[in-house]
Amino acid sequence: MPVEFDYGPIQILAQDGESVSFSVAQTWSNNPVCLLATEYTFSDDGEKICDDKDNVAPGEVGSYKAVCYNGMAEISVYVQDAVFAGAKSVVPGLCELFESGENTISYTIVIPCLPSYVCGELPPVNTCENDSDMIIVKENFETQDSIDSWFYADQMPDKALTAFLVPEDVETSKTFSVPSEASALSVTFDLYELADSENIYLRIQDSYPDLGKFSMTSEDDKSGYFANIRTTVISQGNSMNQVTLVIPSSWFTTGRLTLGFKGSFGIDNLVITAICGYTTAPTDGPTVAPVTIPTVPPTSMPNLTPECITITPSSPLHEFEYGPITIISQDSETVSFSVSQTWSNTPVCLLGTEYTYTDGTKTCNDKSYVAPGEVGLYTALCQNGVADITIFVQDAMFMGESAVMSNLCQLFNSGENTISYAISVPCEVTAACAKLPLPLTCNSDDNLIVAEENFETNVDLTSWFFASAVADKTLTTYIAPKADEMAKTYSVPSGATAMSVSFDLYHLRATEDVYLRIQDSYPDIGHLLSSTPKTVSGYFADIRATFINKEDSSSHITLIIPSSWLTTGRLTLGVKGVIGMDNIVVTSICASSSVGGAPEFLPPSTPASSPNKTPTTSPTFAKIGIDYTYSPPAQETCPCSCSGEETMFTPDKWMYPGIPTKLAPHPSFVDTTNTLETASCHGIGESATHPRIAMPCSNSDTMYYLVQDSQGEYEKLTALKLSGGIWSYVGGSRYVSYDANRVIDTAKVPDIKVSSNGDCVQSFDIQARGNEVCMVFSDSTPSIGGNNIPGKPGTPLVYCLDETDQKWRELGWQNRIGVAGVGDIELLMPSACECSNLMGYYFVMVGKAGTGHLDSVNVSGSAVVWYYNSAHPEAGWRPVGGDSENARIIPGSSSDAHLAISGIGNFACAVHAVVSDDSGLKGFDVFEGDKHLVVARFEPNTKQITKAPTNAPVVTPIAAPSVAPVARSPTSAPVAMAVTEAATTSCVASFSASGSMTSCYPMMAGQHYKAGQVCVEIINGNTDYAKITYDTLDSGYCLKEVQAYIGDNIPSNNKGNPQIGNFPAKANISTSTCTKRYTITTPLLPDCSSGREFASRTYKFAAHSSVQTANGGGGQTAWSTGVDITAGGSWATYSELKIGCKCAATVHRDLKSNSRHLAASEDDAFSTGSWRALDELVYSAAYLGAANSAKSCANDFVFTKSGIPAVGWVDAANGGFAYLSIWRNYPSALKSDSQGFEVAARTTGRAGAIPPTLVNKPVYAAASGMSIDSFEDSVFVAITDGATKKIYVSYIDLSATTVQWHEMETDAADLLPQDQDRSMCSDSLTSQTTATAQNHIKVACNGDIVVGHIIAKSAAPLSLASVAVNGNPLLASATVSSSTVSTMCAGGADQVVSWEDFEGSDTSASWTNGLLSDCDELGHYLGPLTGSGAMMSKTFAVPSMAKSVVLSYDFYNVGALGSTQKLYVYVEGKSIELPYMSVAAKSGTTDGIAWSYTSFGKKYSTQLTIPQTYFANGFLKVQFDLFHSSSIDATKKAGLDKIKLKATCSAGGRRAEEVSAAAAATTSSDQVGEFYCSSTDFPCGDNGKSVYVCHYSARSGYNTYCVPEADSEVLRFYRESYCGACAGFTGAKLQ
Repeated sequence: MPVEFDYGPIQILAQDGESVSFSVAQTWSNNPVCLLATEYTFSDDGEKICDDKDNVAPGEVGSYKAVCYNGMAEISVYVQDAVFAGAKSVVPGLCELFESGENTISYTIVIPCLPSYVCGELPPVNTCENDSDMIIVKENFETQDSIDSWFYADQMPDKALTAFLVPEDVETSKTFSVPSEASALSVTFDLYELADSENIYLRIQDSYPDLGKFSMTSEDDKSGYFANIRTTVISQGNSMNQVTLVIPSSWFTTGRLTLGFKGSFGIDNLVITAICGYTTAPTDGPTVAPVTIPTVPPTSMPNLTPECITITPSSPLHEFEYGPITIISQDSETVSFSVSQTWSNTPVCLLGTEYTYTDGTKTCNDKSYVAPGEVGLYTALCQNGVADITIFVQDAMFMGESAVMSNLCQLFNSGENTISYAISVPCEVTAACAKLPLPLTCNSDDNLIVAEENFETNVDLTSWFFASAVADKTLTTYIAPKADEMAKTYSVPSGATAMSVSFDLYHLRATEDVYLRIQDSYPDIGHLLSSTPKTVSGYFADIRATFINKEDSSSHITLIIPSSWLTTGRLTLGVKGVIGMDNIVVTSICASSSVGGAPEFLPPSTPASSPNKTPTTSPTFAKIGIDYTYSPPAQETCPCSCSGEETMFTPDKWMYPGIPTKLAPHPSFVDTTNTLETASCHGIGESATHPRIAMPCSNSDTMYYLVQDSQGEYEKLTALKLSGGIWSYVGGSRYVSYDANRVIDTAKVPDIKVSSNGDCVQSFDIQARGNEVCMVFSDSTPSIGGNNIPGKPGTPLVYCLDETDQKWRELGWQNRIGVAGVGDIELLMPSACECSNLMGYYFVMVGKAGTGHLDSVNVSGSAVVWYYNSAHPEAGWRPVGGDSENARIIPGSSSDAHLAISGIGNFACAVHAVVSDDSGLKGFDVFEGDKHLVVARFEPNTKQITKAPTNAPVVTPIAAPSVAPVARSPTSAPVAMAVTEAATTSCVASFSASGSMTSCYPMMAGQHYKAGQVCVEIINGNTDYAKITYDTLDSGYCLKEVQAYIGDNIPSNNKGNPQIGNFPAKANISTSTCTKRYTITTPLLPDCSSGREFASRTYKFAAHSSVQTANGGGGQTAWSTGVDITAGGSWATYSELKIGCKCAATVHRDLKSNSRHLAASEDDAFSTGSWRALDELVYSAAYLGAANSAKSCANDFVFTKSGIPAVGWVDAANGGFAYLSIWRNYPSALKSDSQGFEVAARTTGRAGAIPPTLVNKPVYAAASGMSIDSFEDSVFVAITDGATKKIYVSYIDLSATTVQWHEMETDAADLLPQDQDRSMCSDSLTSQTTATAQNHIKVACNGDIVVGHIIAKSAAPLSLASVAVNGNPLLASATVSSSTVSTMCAGGADQVVSWEDFEGSDTSASWTNGLLSDCDELGHYLGPLTGSGAMMSKTFAVPSMAKSVVLSYDFYNVGALGSTQKLYVYVEGKSIELPYMSVAAKSGTTDGIAWSYTSFGKKYSTQLTIPQTYFANGFLKVQFDLFHSSSIDATKKAGLDKIKLKATCSAGGRRAEEVSAAAAATTSSDQVGEFYCSSTDFPCGDNGKSVYVCHYSARSGYNTYCVPEADSEVLRFYRESYCGACAGFTGAKLQ
């Protein structure tokens, strides 16, 4: 159910028909929430704005004015905080403070633009109408209503004193509306002494005058002045005093007066009188203006501002707790200063600093959600000897205050709840200002200690904001946060390359909610703290962190913070949580590199023990118990830059990545909890079927793999992830379990059971987007009640997982997808990089709808697409086209079905589908009467086609929705859509159990006495509301006041007891007569009039009243009966209202046409409209004549990067050949265009079948399975041969001048699956076959080709899930190029491939992350390697026919390395550990690589012999990394020199033997000893030994090369390359 607010967050301020003024309040928590944003339309042209703020305290956030459309103003509110752990929402990009949608809830609010009695009236503003005094406040605190109108107040009953007001904890306050034109206010009240007290503080605005000492045994009168406020205290005896204050008008110029009380006393009989006559105010008192600082401020609020700084506040009522201004430097012309947030120990909403910049222009630096501590560092220009600064602070704590805002502070929408300070800082150093410390500077490479603090003296303590000293016999003295957070800012020495920060943390309580603060980031460290001795190290972003946990519940922490965090010269540190801090040492690392400046502080590719949570700028707290809804995390941003390794194509060779071998099973695959299920295999093996792959668009090193395990009739799903070469289970367990939040009995959450529909049907799918991975599956769990799974067998369920919490949660459970039949199920998550307007949308294709798929119409057998909009999670899944015949993609039956969305062209971001025409429809110029594939496009707000196919039933359309679309700014290319019909929808709310509009509940007085009843009547109309009638009947009671609430969260105080004063519906009833019946109204939310239908929703109904006996006797509190609002609290009760909403549509004709754009914010963009069939893929010119029908289960659908739709399909007859159909000009097609598809690469000689090994006939016998994917404008196709059960992979570049098919495998032995002895089961294979129709091809963002497939093992009844990877042949020529290295080992002599000594020329730039260093002893070298940066790496081009290559180099110990440091060399990803500092000389073999080294002082001469298997593709990647087994010390570093790579060609290897055999076979036509191409026939170069060759590559076409004659032998293996220059070559360009 949704997370609810404590009070209504929206208050209407004004309504004029064209706009709505409203305020937004933070009412979700009585502590500040991390982030709160309000999005609304603010201009007539539909432009939206988002006002987002951080650290938002309870109360009003801001006031806004929204433009109305169609009589309503729509507002979206987004709230992010730890209390919403697990909730996720898509936050629009306008709300820039939200880095993600994690722990976020969202609300869409609609406000009518005209006033309505339902909304109630605003309280009047008090004004002086004449010179007569007027009483504006009179409170005796006898009712709960008056208590609840005060913040943090409680009611204390006493027989003698009746009831009076006391502070709930420390202080209570309230702000009153007072006449600003009054000359003074008279405030009187009774003060009850509850204990002897040295200090009793009043609060008047933000001043805290001290009433002095009070004793319950003495009776002393007092009188005098607090500033210019006349004060009188008269003792009444019995510990009671009467206090009178006369407050001059200078204190309430804003028309608001805040009163408060702090201490052990009670308040009663408060009366505030406005003195409206100008002569009534006392004249015998002081006439000076009110002081800006209380005469006797509370001792807990020190003022540390230097006396030389003049501060004038806009209001005298609010004090900072520490001086907010610190002078950094003064030079007579400018002043450098810092500003700190010292008003609250929790973040304030907004803080702005306005000053004159050094160029004479004024500027305002304003920030939101400002945490305690330093905000920023500024330099202001001096004028007349001073620098003038203005600080604005806005927060709920300043409720009622207002300030005149500068328009330069753009985050401030208004000056409400804002205070300002005019500050003057002298430009010359004066005696009044303390002497400034000298700036710190790194004058050498020696480290510099900036601070050492052990908190044994008060000096260390007072330098921290909001910190308290804690004394402990064991721990001596340390500091801890006073409440939420403490912070301090340190000065960073100029020239520092990094800062080392070490400190001790004391675990004061077992909790994971502990956060560090580093600048404005809050890394979560709670899960890293342990009372068990252990060491954890890793990275927070690029900050190296080491945690040494000790037995005494303490941890020693060391941070290495690189210079990128220190650019301002300031470092803010803080701690948030129940934690103690001691022994802080802050050290500047001043050592610098000779080249490139400061060292890089980046983690290695896979830190050994990196923290398992990503640091966020807003802390996220893991709380349990909130069950709102799953919503997506932050989406990827454009452009989708691809991270990971570059693609490396290896002809004829597929690799099986990251898969364990029999000798070394990977520990991530050992299932310790289900050993019986995995006894035969360490992977997913037993009976794996239906592989599905997802590849994130931004990371080529990550892959998600979903397979079905059908062993023992389990039919379970296993989700895996390959990242960094390591396989792991997604979610942490072998089988995916049902979402525990959706299971009734959580004692045992069963594993998912998926429908098994044979080898052909696709019953599940997986997709990835950003940090989110989702899957859809057709649920087949039987006995729903027994297993407590809330659904029906055959229901497609969508589960999503956010990488940050690793938990599968169901998406859209509020309204699930209809039951599916036996057809494909496919999931589509549009990429934010292509369609940002759809980044919160999810689409599911149901290839064949089951019985009862939709509620209103029968679409059984048809293909239907459903969508989910994360902006409206309450709506769940909805059919595209609505609950109508428009939901059908085609009128007939389907089973095969696929979805795709293009990111470019006239139909960008429109949903497209390819479905099978199983009915053989005929008509519309599209359907040809055969069972082909149909391509269709969804067109929102368009009428369904009315000319039915000749053999299909006539469909009566249900028209478009009643709500006209709001014109918005387009977020993508426009799609013109004619509106031809519309409908008026009427919706009626009722009580779902009875269907009636009224429900009544008994009312009890004093908990035990019947007092009548309370009835709730639902009133339907333009805006729904509830009429609540109190009726005491014949009970003998009279009504005095009534309060009621309907919603999800009953307003309550910190103790959980209801705050009836905050109930939205309430009334005070006249006491002069006995009222027996009284009616009030309250809005009914969610409003059924919005047009959204729902079956039943449950709301809390609490009805309170104050009643009195008819004879005027004692009063009682009465409540409607129900359950206790707070267990163990007061006896207040509430009932549950179950309300449903039923809607019906009336069709009417709209003669106008309209053009609109598809926008994610328009929630009805997919719920109205219809599908348009574009083409049916039938081609009479396909091989052997007409293709009469498309083969089932052998088709797929994608768009290329340029927007070309591509459909792969197989002819059901005529040899079962595969084809690719494309619509080349579709991106520029018109809306009315159709039938634009053609067979790709179809020519007169070739019919277009894939792949074209022969002229007309492909090599496979009969295609039984197919999948396709695109990369740029190329399409890759994987075809399963039903006869041989082998997989053929082919590709076509649609952007090439000559479009033709190419094969990735040139020999049958190279087809998939291959025997790598590396399947996901460790058992070796006796044969390699793939299950019919089962393969899934995907192309990673770097171009790598990935094929998921099932290997059938003949030795046992097992089917093994496998993934094969190869590079992209289109990118192979662009990977690494070298014109100086021969690939053939010419002449059989060894070759020096590379030599680098870094002396003659700097080649360090050719190394990734390469740096150049030098020293007198060693000269220039590659380095330094420090272990705190990324690895240095380089890819070499080497002779692929060499037997081996020898890598030799010198390793330099240039930084006093010890035994805790080791060098790792990575050869093609294989790691070799070289323990230089532990053993002086050593040799060994690792993964077939022989290595040895010998030490010569600081130099270690090293040699590695690398076999040919590591560079069979002609390339070799080498990486170096320095590892620290303890904390990183940047002074310990190393270097590399004299790096040499030599190819051993004396025994040429396999390919050399093949070349020799080929040469021998050509002796009949070629002389022995000659090469394939002769320099005599095609000479080039100056040495007479080189030859022109023309070589073809799919990416760059034909190019001319000048190569050694020996290298021309390679052309024997390339059918399209030949000797001599390419046709048309003029010598102008030589490759």
